[in-house]
Amino acid sequence: MQLLNIIGAGKLGRTLGRLAAQSGQYRVQDCVARSAASAQAAVDFIGAGRACSQLAQVQPAALTLLSVPDDAIAATAQALADSGRVQPGAVVFHASGAAEAEILAPLRAVGAHVASLHPAFSFADPARAVMQFAATLCALEGDAQRCRRCRTLPRPLAHGRLRWHRVARRPITRLCR
Repeated sequence: MQLLNIIGAGKLGRTLGRLAAQSGQYRVQDCVARSAASAQAAVDFIGAGRACSQLAQVQPAALTLLSVPDDAIAATAQALADSGRVQPGAVVFHASGAAEAEILAPLRAVGAHVASLHPAFSFADPARAVMQFAATLCALEGDAQRCRRCRTLPRPLAHGRLRWHRVARRPITRLCR
């Protein structure tokens, strides 16, 4: 069972965290949010993990999802790299449709594999999203090794029914079914 940390415990982080926990293949370890109350609400929704309000509290994990707002991805990646909490060989990915994996370059510099996973899905209501995520179209961006390792996360979340489009430096809006 792989350990998963979630940085940014909003709607997307909560949804993917709960799906990961329910899959039985991942153990949600730490959920980080700006406030202790938000982090605890995410842990309660997911049904697993430890609420953290600072990156310094995070323990190393095999997988880390950055599900922070798009305009916070770069700063969060830098802060996480500076924290020393990411071990070489770990996979760190974000789920923004607007940014490429290269935004996580500070994490690559400390030995992490980085990628971006872009589900074509609305996470407006996490409880509903958990029920409807199966068969979601997802785009994955990064080199082949990073993509192979990141593909392992969402597949069990959708009961193996995801459809993939590989993206290489193209806007996500160019994807179609």
